[in-house]
Amino acid sequence: MVSALAMGQQKPLCFFTCILLALGSAMAQSKTGQLDQFMQQYHNHQLFNGNVLIIEKGNTVFSKSYGLASLEWNQAHQADTKFRIGSLTKQFTALLIMQLKEQGKLDLHHKITHYLPWYPKEIGDQITIHHLLTHSSGLINYTNQAAAIDDINTHAYSPDEIARKYCVSPLEFEPGTQFRYCNTGYFLLGVIIETLTRKRYVDVLRENILQPAGMTHSGMDSPEAILTNRAEGYSYTFDGFAHASYINPATATFSAGGMYSTVGDLSLWQKALSEDKLVTKENKAIMFTPNRGNYGYGFYINRLPSGQPGQVTTVIGHNGSISGFSSSMLRYLEDDILVILLDNTRAERRGNLENITLGLVHILLHKSGVPLVESMQVAITERVHKSSGADLIAYYKTMKAQKSVYDVSRAESILIDLGNFLAQQGRINDGHTVLQFATEEFPSSSGCYSAYAALLVKEGQLRAAKAMYQRALELNPVNEQAVIQLKALQP
Repeated sequence: MVSALAMGQQKPLCFFTCILLALGSAMAQSKTGQLDQFMQQYHNHQLFNGNVLIIEKGNTVFSKSYGLASLEWNQAHQADTKFRIGSLTKQFTALLIMQLKEQGKLDLHHKITHYLPWYPKEIGDQITIHHLLTHSSGLINYTNQAAAIDDINTHAYSPDEIARKYCVSPLEFEPGTQFRYCNTGYFLLGVIIETLTRKRYVDVLRENILQPAGMTHSGMDSPEAILTNRAEGYSYTFDGFAHASYINPATATFSAGGMYSTVGDLSLWQKALSEDKLVTKENKAIMFTPNRGNYGYGFYINRLPSGQPGQVTTVIGHNGSISGFSSSMLRYLEDDILVILLDNTRAERRGNLENITLGLVHILLHKSGVPLVESMQVAITERVHKSSGADLIAYYKTMKAQKSVYDVSRAESILIDLGNFLAQQGRINDGHTVLQFATEEFPSSSGCYSAYAALLVKEGQLRAAKAMYQRALELNPVNEQAVIQLKALQP
């Protein structure tokens, strides 16, 4: 029997417990509201369109969809919408390599010719598996060659055929001496996986990662695949949103960027990694050891000041982009916060998903807010049809002077795109003005000179165009467009 005294003590305990629960619920709702408001402003400013998932200490604290998966059908994103994830694929490829290491089928420090006997020895004998994993191989990035991607997308090549045709090139630097992000290395890793397992990459991926992790909404994508709840991919042009250009991820980017997934499946991937479910703790430690460029195997590992004396914040993750899509998955290690962002409008071309993640984390940790930084491209798009080239340049200079308000970090590519857009609209003089200014603003940019030269060719200014292409080639000896056009301009 409960005594009267005991019963008398239960009431205030229950009362205070209810108060604490109510306060906790109110605080959670308040934080959820802040996170939603923060994301909504980015969506409203055309800087994010997709799904966000935040997990803190193993619990989902925020999950929401913003915008449309299909603009034509007015179909909203759902929690299980499938997105192409681009270079987030690299961490899956890296883990498959580590599994082969565990099985004794592969040595990280063997030369790649040991696994690909057909690879030219004068190049392959200098490159190790470790070099491919850490973007220190010195190989040229095949995805920077427009002709290569066009060829791959219009032919039914196998990964082995693509590797033999486009992943063999002279070295840009001695392997192991520099970090230079390179899709070529991760494409070759996929070919090595297929060679050693005698299976297709997609099957090895499914059997060794996706099924063990319970990732039932992920896989390798292709235009032919019938996927429920698939997001369409869009680009943001100076005319607004448009369908992204065609690409076949299964072949064009393969093991370097060919996967699709959902925010939920990616959280399962992270969970499997944290539980040492897919690879041993020792091999996972190798994956998460930073090398040049703070890059491990398939992950960036950045250690940043935390704001507290003597303490750091370790941020582990990656971003991805592929025609029509952007992705970001970052884990704040000490705070045990995971933020996943999947977007179907190539948002990183006009904004910064990492800045969005930082703002969300600051809200969770009750730190000072991260102000929204507006997009230079969106701002120009709003006035491109009513302003001259000179006026647009003046506006760009105004934005450049307000770096705390506008993101001008991609000004080089945006000015090139703007100049080309104006010329395509028949506004040749405005396009000329913008592209000439781009070469002055970015005098070390081979791309700016190539774009300006192409317009000079259309204008019939062949001597000036030749000089611009020559300058582009001086700045970048492997500028494919400059090489081809200079040959065409020879008398």
